[in-house]
Amino acid sequence: MNVRIALFKFLVLLCIFSCSESTDPIKNYERGVKAFNSNNFERAIKLFSLSINSKPNPEAYSYRAESYLNIGDTCNYCLDLLKIAENPEWLALENEFPLNDLCKHTFIRFEIPDSLKLAHPLIDHFKITYYGCGGSDSIMEIVSKNKDFTWSSDISDIQDDPLFIIAEDQPEFIGGDAARNKYFEKNIKYPETARLNGIVGIVYVSFIVNPDGSISSVGLLKGIGSGCDEEALRLIKNMPKWKPGIQSGKKVRVKINIPVYFKIHGQSK
Repeated sequence: MNVRIALFKFLVLLCIFSCSESTDPIKNYERGVKAFNSNNFERAIKLFSLSINSKPNPEAYSYRAESYLNIGDTCNYCLDLLKIAENPEWLALENEFPLNDLCKHTFIRFEIPDSLKLAHPLIDHFKITYYGCGGSDSIMEIVSKNKDFTWSSDISDIQDDPLFIIAEDQPEFIGGDAARNKYFEKNIKYPETARLNGIVGIVYVSFIVNPDGSISSVGLLKGIGSGCDEEALRLIKNMPKWKPGIQSGKKVRVKINIPVYFKIHGQSK
């Protein structure tokens, strides 16, 4: 009986602690700032996200954006700045948290999809401006042959597959996170240089999961060197096909950022 009472008290205390962290935006914001100032950017992102989920505010978005930038995730960095820019209540802060060159990319394309030719017979070329990482925040501008009109639309109006950061159903490694971790553990080859020098840490990698589940555009976000970066990229490139992301009932391209952990057995860090 005493064991049951003790267990009940422990669960109550655990609930109180976890609930307070997940519902108090001010405390989570302050904890996030502390984690940010300690360069613990992963924890900072988690805490700022909890604060934003409870009560969105531009300061938390700004700090979270800087946290993303510090781990090399420019996609989510730009998306957070866009959140600030798009909120009419925060217009006065637009100059304080401006979108920069990392968040806007314009491409001119002369290869015209048939769908655009049918809709606009006089089309000469079109420009695509990506804000953040593409997807619904991207704009297409069509230019006619005689330059007398332009027409803007969401990028999804062309046949090319848009790139999403967050889809309604996110891509998933077949079997879930447990299966993905098992794949890493089974296939990782700890670089000898890193092992000899005691190099441990986290390598952040980005890649795209295509509609057929295949992996492409594998790139390094933030590395630790000594051969670990190359090994992390090799692991990701050799992954089996994923379950693709779904948006509006359609399989779409989704960009994924994941950490690859390098830890020598017996070391605490």
